[in-house]
Amino acid sequence: MYSFDNCDVAFFTKDRSRAYRLREKCLLDTKNNIEYLSSIAEICKFIFTKSMGVIFIDIKNFGSMHILINDFCKSRNKGEFVFVYVCDEQSKSKIEKNHIQINNVNTFLCDISQMSEYVGKSGDLLKAFREKYLSCNKSGLKNYILRALESFRISPKLIGFDYLIEAIWRYFNYKGTHKSLSADIYPDIAKLFDTTPDNVEKSIRLAIKKANDSHPELFDIDVFKNCKVTSRTFVAYLSDDVVTNINLGLKNRLF
Repeated sequence: MYSFDNCDVAFFTKDRSRAYRLREKCLLDTKNNIEYLSSIAEICKFIFTKSMGVIFIDIKNFGSMHILINDFCKSRNKGEFVFVYVCDEQSKSKIEKNHIQINNVNTFLCDISQMSEYVGKSGDLLKAFREKYLSCNKSGLKNYILRALESFRISPKLIGFDYLIEAIWRYFNYKGTHKSLSADIYPDIAKLFDTTPDNVEKSIRLAIKKANDSHPELFDIDVFKNCKVTSRTFVAYLSDDVVTNINLGLKNRLF
């Protein structure tokens, strides 16, 4: 999928001196530099310009952040980001006493004394979270892909319809890698359905062609103008469409 060796890490707090002390400690302990974020706008910029990352949040800012972050975690289903609330004993006991819910699917809680350890293992934390998160949300994403295919009038009666769901799902998860449809994705689907990569390619191509011939108006969009609707362009377009719609809820809230 992705490489987690160079995981972007940031710390959000409105206390500049606290940020400086923690950044210096983490740099000394782990040799990892942390980007300092002091506003919601900077968090948004980090999220929408980085491919993945771990964001540590001062628990003192929990009240202003947890609704926004929960919204983000519900609307963005690729699992590129993990949020870690940093607290001390006093704030931790306050959370437990008041039964404040920390969403443990996509956010974590760590003691301030553990922050260096968490920073040092950010890549592993993100990888473990992503694997868990994707397995939890696979069916939901596939349902979205199914509805997207139906909007192009691709018949569910065709075996190419099932192959397309798998192809788009895999293409979606292989973004940022060098994996390709013909060399990697089609062979994976062929194994899943006990057929050959050539049959997978042909069935997908015919399903798209049949829909395009029957409903050319549905394919009259910018991405397909001045070029032939191929399996690759169609799969890539729907994969990008999944990403766009997953992020839409948060973007609408923020901008």
